[in-house]
Order: sequence, then structure tokens, then C-alpha cells
Amino acid sequence: MLASQKLPYLPRSYSISLEADTVMALIGYLVEFKRNYGPHLIIVPDAVLVNWKNEQRRWFPSLSYIFYAGGKDQRTKILSSNCSATNFNVLVTTYEFIMSDCAKLSK
Repeated sequence: MLASQKLPYLPRSYSISLEADTVMALIGYLVEFKRNYGPHLIIVPDAVLVNWKNEQRRWFPSLSYIFYAGGKDQRTKILSSNCSATNFNVLVTTYEFIMSDCAKLSK
């Protein structure tokens, strides 16, 4: 029965945008209704990290975001300047960077 029904095809770019919208809606709910300003951690695929920068500007430009990416020196600089004081609301990074820098990020 169900196998014979045709399901709509969602292009990958649409599904990624939908995921971003869903997560940003959750962050918005936490900030607006629960007064939970973070810090929150969002782990995204490497290929869509740039899209997340655009989404955050569209949804909540007033929140402070850190995009934890780049070379090892860049990530060390990001950690030392921004993350140590937790003066941000959301940290967006990829699974690869979480796994390689988990000891640094857990502090």
C-alpha cells in the first residue's frame, strides 16, 4: 500500500535549508521563551557551513555566533579570543573539527 504511493522528492539543498530553519526555530524558542541564551552547539556538515552563516543572519542577527572552522592556527585563535570567555550564544562547527579538537572545546 504505502510502497505504491509516490512520495515527493525534496532536493538536498531544500532539505538542508529546512534543517537549518528547524534548528534556528529551536534556538529562537530557547532564547525568546525560555530565556536560555546559550552557549548552544550546532554541528553541521562541512559542505553547508557557509549556508549556516547566511541563515543565522536572516533569523537572528542579534545573537552572537562563532563559526569554528579553518586551519589549526585559525581555530586556535578562535578558541583563545572568543570561546574562553563564552561571550557568544551559538557555536557552529563540523563533526570533523569536534572530533579533532574535542579536548580543547570541552573546557
